[in-house]
Amino acid sequence: MTIWFSSCRFFSEKRAKEEQVELWKERVNSPVHIQQPAFEGYIYPRAFKAAALYPGRFTPGEADIILVEKVLSRQLKILNESSFTATWHPAKVHEELPGYVRQYVGYIDDRGEKIIWINCTYEPDIRQRPRYGDGIIKMRDGGSAYWNARVNLSTGKLFNLYINDDV
Repeated sequence: MTIWFSSCRFFSEKRAKEEQVELWKERVNSPVHIQQPAFEGYIYPRAFKAAALYPGRFTPGEADIILVEKVLSRQLKILNESSFTATWHPAKVHEELPGYVRQYVGYIDDRGEKIIWINCTYEPDIRQRPRYGDGIIKMRDGGSAYWNARVNLSTGKLFNLYINDDV
């Protein structure tokens, strides 16, 4: 019995050390908070394991995010009003754009072009915003409070706008 307890202790200590290493890795690979007068968000680095949604990931830089935000401000209304989404979900996400916290994930598509996936959550309570750096937010339902889209950095085009359902 004593041997079993000591081996359990060994495995317990080993697991605790592994969890500390994981936690440290996660902190090193944490999202970077970015804030400008017109937007706030978190840039997820290439190595962030929760953001491994796409192969060929890259870490967007501040200049990439500034470009993404310019594209959003110029093209979101047009895409929102002309998309298939607008026929069954008449949300006007472009009208509340500054109220959305963004999560930016960079990846390289099949053609070798850099794409940034923008995950947006409406969050008027500024005290809640830091939690958006804890991991990618995925939500079912919620309507226009949750939407995402992609920006092709090579072409400067906004595409694949998806606004959640109201259920």
